[in-house]
Amino acid sequence: MIRQRTKHNGDYLPAHNFKLEIDGVIVGGFKEISGLETEVEIIEYKDGDNPTTRKRPGKVKYKNIIMKRGQISDDSITKWFKNVIEGKTERKSGSIIVLDREGKEIMRHNFFEAWPCRHKMPDHNSQSDTHIVEEIEFVVERVDRA
Repeated sequence: MIRQRTKHNGDYLPAHNFKLEIDGVIVGGFKEISGLETEVEIIEYKDGDNPTTRKRPGKVKYKNIIMKRGQISDDSITKWFKNVIEGKTERKSGSIIVLDREGKEIMRHNFFEAWPCRHKMPDHNSQSDTHIVEEIEFVVERVDRA
């Protein structure tokens, strides 16, 4: 059973198209996700006197995942990042859940051995009428589409 940690009053979760689930708990709603990218390194080599360069797959690399959100009251990600800064890196698995307009799950990306490596605080401008948006970047060792 998935527990929802965030509250709807004052939070942006219902207005966002993505949820972040860590260890079975929804910890935030996000409006933008980038970096869901996998790349296989290409190794080039030659066989003997054959002038044609051959190619074979090498190491698999996963890009860091960047999430942008409106600020919400749940501070578990911020605490997790603070622990990393203090040298207590805890790797966790989780899921990015893609929602349709009615808020129903339509797709899921599972990630493994993740930890937050960057937290960008929002810019503050009293003249701006835009929502406050922060960025969180996670290092991941693997991503699978469920």
